[in-house]
Amino acid sequence: CIDAETGKIIWNTGYLASPDGGLYGGGPSATPTVQNGKVYTLGKDGTLLCLNANDGATLWKNELTHLTGAELPKYGFTGSPLIMGKQIILNAGGAGLAYHKDTGDLLWASKGLGGYASPLPYRMEGREVALLFSDQHIVAVDPADDGRGVWSHTWRTRERVNAADSLLVRDKIFVSSGY
Repeated sequence: CIDAETGKIIWNTGYLASPDGGLYGGGPSATPTVQNGKVYTLGKDGTLLCLNANDGATLWKNELTHLTGAELPKYGFTGSPLIMGKQIILNAGGAGLAYHKDTGDLLWASKGLGGYASPLPYRMEGREVALLFSDQHIVAVDPADDGRGVWSHTWRTRERVNAADSLLVRDKIFVSSGY
């Protein structure tokens, strides 16, 4: 945490994480999410932290691969956490997973391999759903219904790397990938 006016470090926190052996050796790939005095971070190895925004103290910590059995993607977990209501939703498993944002308790999880894009909130037919880009699909899930799938569209790439965030414009979704 850095003072925006002076550049002075207010606090910092970290944890050990081994290099991924892929394109580069260190650091997270997901941008932290900040809400109501809490900072949520996701490391490439699946370490999910909830920190106090004032002092960096760890409020809770979870390891995605241990608790949920979520498969570690080739380049690690990279999508930034999405907060919807009481849930913190992550692009892990084939159709996401969610923890309670205050307690860190697991609320729902899916099997399979996630993609690399950040989950996005999406309003569909009067309800809030989350849009996720797995390794081979773009899916919409209903967080209020334990992450149950609403729809899915196959999107395969040669390397199973779906990393670009989708764009939502009114009732249209723009999807793209490399490879």
